[in-house]
Amino acid sequence: MGNRAVITASKSPFAAGSCDTGIYLHWNGGRDSIEAFLAYCKLQGFREPPDSYGLARLVQVIANFFGGGLSIGVDKCCNLDCDNWDNGLYQIKGWEIVGRQCISEDFMEQDSYDLTKFLVDLDAAQPVKMQLGKDFITARIVPATDLTPGDKVYLPNNREGGPWEKATVVGIGDDRSVNGHDVNGIPYVDLYGMNGHPEENVNNYLFRPEYRLVNAN
Repeated sequence: MGNRAVITASKSPFAAGSCDTGIYLHWNGGRDSIEAFLAYCKLQGFREPPDSYGLARLVQVIANFFGGGLSIGVDKCCNLDCDNWDNGLYQIKGWEIVGRQCISEDFMEQDSYDLTKFLVDLDAAQPVKMQLGKDFITARIVPATDLTPGDKVYLPNNREGGPWEKATVVGIGDDRSVNGHDVNGIPYVDLYGMNGHPEENVNNYLFRPEYRLVNAN
């Protein structure tokens, strides 16, 4: 018994005898679980499969969640139970499912788990030093155009520490160009100083379409 699946970043996983690398899961092979594992890796900012470092981090995250010494394996797809009569084989690109093959004629996609709760539980199973924290995972996501001075947001950490850091919006860009970028109406933060003028450093501007608010669940 199990809820099996194989995950691969192969470009041609459904070809007969495919021997690209695959990840075997004996449990939690439903689409809702797989999507949660992938979403968590994306939140962590890991390299995207088929990069080998990204695949290694995916294995790490899943193995930490399962615990024990079994339940997950890594091998060539041709050596794994891809025709498993449970969830079959998932093809991923980056942190998204882009294809799936299952030989069970009465197969139905699993949709039992709440994604946010699953992500919180998955995060709690990771080593403390790499946990994102419940506050981050459950933070409200808002369009960048809704941000106003005083709002605190999570930003990708390009310096030290974990994958995210906190910053405060201190202003909205004027109708001008900074380092070749139009900043009109773009919120900016105070992470990178320019002699007391954060608006002069293009790295302070929030060009992404949406952001997570700190302590605004």
